[in-house]
Amino acid sequence: MVVSQRLHTIGCNYFAINPFIELIDFVVANIKPELISAFRASEESPNYAYDLLQKEKTGVATTEERDELDQFMQLEHTIRMMKAKARELGTQDQSDD
Repeated sequence: MVVSQRLHTIGCNYFAINPFIELIDFVVANIKPELISAFRASEESPNYAYDLLQKEKTGVATTEERDELDQFMQLEHTIRMMKAKARELGTQDQSDD
């Protein structure tokens, strides 16, 4: 069952049409779970996100920086969901053997 269908069955209609969920379903269906699990961002990416977060916390972030921080957070959440779904599929594949 794809993520969007599972969320829909528990009453999360908003998430059933969320394009991030559709992206997760597509990626997980077309890329080997071990490749998804192996993905790591460069060192610069989390450092940059941390700098944006510090600016946000201290109140000196520009509107553009806050928007960029929001995008980082959405992307991080999406990647975590992809990895979780990939692990779930990898576990299912092993139990089918």
